[in-house]
Amino acid sequence: MLHGGLRRGAYVSLVAVLLPTVVVMSSCSTEKAKWANVQYHNTTCHYNVWWNGNESLKEGRQKLAESAVDDYTTFLMPENPGTEADARAVFPQMDRAIEKGVKGIKKHSIFVKGEEHVPYIKECYLLTAYATFYKQDYVATANTAAILVSQFKGTPAGDQGAVLLARCLTREGRYAEAEAALDQLVTDLGKGNFSRSQRERLYVAMVEATVPQEKYKKSVEYIHQAIEVSNSSRTKARLTFLLAQIYQHLDKRPVAAKYYGQVLRYSPPYVMEFNARLGEASCAQYGDVARLERVLDNMLSDKKNEEYRDQIYFAKGEMYMGVKDAARACDNYRRSVALASANPPGRARSALRMAETLYDVYQDYEGAKVYYDTAMMCLKPDDKGYQQVRSRWNMLCELVSFTSVYHRCDSLLAVATMPEGERLALIMAKIDTLRKHEQEAKELLQFERFVLGIGGVLTFKKSHLPEVLPACVPLDRIVLETDAPYMAPVPMRGQRNEPAFVAHVLQRLAEAYGVDAETVANQTNT
Repeated sequence: MLHGGLRRGAYVSLVAVLLPTVVVMSSCSTEKAKWANVQYHNTTCHYNVWWNGNESLKEGRQKLAESAVDDYTTFLMPENPGTEADARAVFPQMDRAIEKGVKGIKKHSIFVKGEEHVPYIKECYLLTAYATFYKQDYVATANTAAILVSQFKGTPAGDQGAVLLARCLTREGRYAEAEAALDQLVTDLGKGNFSRSQRERLYVAMVEATVPQEKYKKSVEYIHQAIEVSNSSRTKARLTFLLAQIYQHLDKRPVAAKYYGQVLRYSPPYVMEFNARLGEASCAQYGDVARLERVLDNMLSDKKNEEYRDQIYFAKGEMYMGVKDAARACDNYRRSVALASANPPGRARSALRMAETLYDVYQDYEGAKVYYDTAMMCLKPDDKGYQQVRSRWNMLCELVSFTSVYHRCDSLLAVATMPEGERLALIMAKIDTLRKHEQEAKELLQFERFVLGIGGVLTFKKSHLPEVLPACVPLDRIVLETDAPYMAPVPMRGQRNEPAFVAHVLQRLAEAYGVDAETVANQTNT
């Protein structure tokens, strides 16, 4: 019998129950970096906190990747951050990840004598940093990344923090600063002071910082290095596609075609595969045209590509321009513009290429102006190249007005040389026609809800409407229509009329009334 009346067996059982509790209670301390304390907090932080937060982060990243739409008319960057709306859509997942990361740091950090002793604390910092990064809160990311750099210098986590700091600068448009910071990390890598396990992140970050600065030689160098060290087929596909785009931009078409072909090796998503095939066709050489024509025609006939037909026609246009066949190129650019009404960036791209071809190859300044008008309607003032396009458009507006005066004067000279009797008869016939149209318009406009439908006829060379309408009909009593599939406007004569062609009618109406296209769009009914 032991003290207090407990038998030996009961005492042993009680000790067996209480001892683990005493150990756990003593291990909860974050004041001392004892082995038991560190093991307890690291295990608890890993499985009870970080793991759940990391699952939420992965869920948010997957959702963001699925919602962020890639724009293949511009350079395809290694990672698409999505729009602000895309980022807001993953706030719940990212906020939960941040909550778990902060909780892990607060409850389980053992920071003693200037050193963190719980390994998974750095993972909690990374969790928090990446969650704020995908929320596009780059100030918060930079603050967390700075802690990683200071507390975990010389470790993979610290190096990730340094790369994240540079990526925040890139996302904020501070490309030169980001590049300088990454250059220093590359130097550290060469000296053995940067983790080799973080090379892919470093190289990809350098690509993100240099492409917007148009430092393509440096970008290409780091794209190759990133592809070499990456184990991700998705990353390799995106980087190879970007490589092809850069070479195409530099007009190195055979090299670009080679890399577009290599994209297909990585089994990319269908949209990327589709655009890689278009890119390869766009860079065709003379000997490849017949084969690639068949490829593109097959793509046009495939129903699953119906919504991408404008892009296929654009690729055909680029292919023909590459082999100096401007006439066939223009035929395809026109089709691309007509079909791209639901794709403003693509429509702007096709309209610009059509305008440039008419301007540079055919010196058709009036036709070029029409397509610059279309491009201007699709572009935003902050789009790259907008000011250059606007400058060309303004110049053409002035030039076309002068040529119109010239043609008008030429017509007047022809009238002046007529015999007097014929000249007077012609003038009186014109006056009678104008009076007749004016009277008809006045009678019809008395009906309060009457509007006049104007279509492609307005643009025809012999049409009197441009002279008659401004004198008789207010803009707000006009409705623009297409008459599809017939009566396609100039410069689409001979083609099947499409609703998208109404832009040409709108532009001609604006010229007739002496106002800009935006005014016509606001005042007319469509």
